[in-house]
Amino acid sequence: MSLPASRFYVGQPVWLSIRVINRGTVGPHIVNRPWTQYCFVLDCQGNRLSLDMPAEESVPVSRVKPGEVMEKHINLVRSYFLLGKRDPCLPPGRYSVYFHWNEVGYESLNSDTITFLVSNPKGREYKALTLLNEGDRMYRLKKLTESDARYEELVQKYPESMYAAGALELIFRNHLNRYGTRHREIRIKTVRRLLEQYPYHATNLGLLLYDLEQTYRMNNDIPGLKACLDTLVQRTPNPELKFMAEKVLHRIGDRANQTVE
Repeated sequence: MSLPASRFYVGQPVWLSIRVINRGTVGPHIVNRPWTQYCFVLDCQGNRLSLDMPAEESVPVSRVKPGEVMEKHINLVRSYFLLGKRDPCLPPGRYSVYFHWNEVGYESLNSDTITFLVSNPKGREYKALTLLNEGDRMYRLKKLTESDARYEELVQKYPESMYAAGALELIFRNHLNRYGTRHREIRIKTVRRLLEQYPYHATNLGLLLYDLEQTYRMNNDIPGLKACLDTLVQRTPNPELKFMAEKVLHRIGDRANQTVE
């Protein structure tokens, strides 16, 4: 089990890598299970954090095969919601994490304990985080326009900040599942900015591309969607984003051919 660093800033992802190697015979029923619930995260006082557990996957669980190697990556920040916060957040402090699996009939799986520190950033990053938190506060007060404005100010003033891409995602989520031309226009504009300016930092490419396609369709603007995706395919340095955009383009082309036939 490992972390990419021992120190993180508030709002940064904390990716925990877990690797299980079965050096014996058939092992426990750990395959296809979400491992978040077996990660124990403690604060400096020894209190266990309550992580947001993912839904059980529909595929059946099975035992570990002899010699099988499994590896998973869990974002501890994405799994934890601080009371009163709209988005995942680990407050400043020192934390420890370990992995523990216990199943009757098998030897327990126990990792070493890893400690890490979460602290507030300084300088420009601290100012960016302040704007992010202010946008979050405005959202909780149901002041959507003011919330958008704080996030937009962050992106304009601190475009290189680690929080800039997250601010654009929050503008998108402010208008997600809301009806009306204004909300659709904001979603399209924001998703395009996010994918073009921060191609490696979007946390849910599938959702962004799905909503982009559906919103263009609601606007009856398939040519606009095709032009947008063509630009992404040609210019993005992110191979995953390019692949996903190409899939949507192929689907659009297939539907167009079926209509002609």
